[in-house]
Amino acid sequence: LKKKESQIQSDIKKKENETKKLKKQIEKIIAEEIKKAKEREELAKKNNTKSVDYNLSSNFAQNKGKLPYPVEQGIITGKYGLSPHPTQKKVTVNNNGVDISTTKGAKARSVFDGEVSYVMLQGNNNVILIRHGLYFTLYSNLEKVFVKAGEKVATNSKIGTISAGNNPDDYQLHFEVWFHTTNQDPELWLAK
Repeated sequence: LKKKESQIQSDIKKKENETKKLKKQIEKIIAEEIKKAKEREELAKKNNTKSVDYNLSSNFAQNKGKLPYPVEQGIITGKYGLSPHPTQKKVTVNNNGVDISTTKGAKARSVFDGEVSYVMLQGNNNVILIRHGLYFTLYSNLEKVFVKAGEKVATNSKIGTISAGNNPDDYQLHFEVWFHTTNQDPELWLAK
């Protein structure tokens, strides 16, 4: 039992390190995207128009609590923020988003109109970052990806297939919402 507990704690540490690494990478990408958005905003001001980023941000913000789930069927099994580990008593887990359990073959879908900012490989699975003006949504634990960087997506567009990861019966999508470089509680954005 001690050996198993030690292995679980080691796995948790490894996953936490991967999560920290991903978070730093996402923050860097988002900072670059914000810089580009500011440049587009300046150009729009010079032309006496509103930028696409302004309109998308405004529309995204107006849909707080109304966005569709990023999967057709699923339930949230991992909550946002700090929570106790399900099996390890003295261990807490910090989740930057939510984990949504679903079924084999389930597809991830964009929760709002936007543009794919980045597609990357993290470990054995893919991660997609979609820009909605100054808001961003992140979808990870994807086996296959159907989109590429620079591609426009509409609400409910299928963007990838969800992976089972290490457990063949555990299909989970990790989903995050960001405003600028601050992550938000995705449950507050999704329709009930």
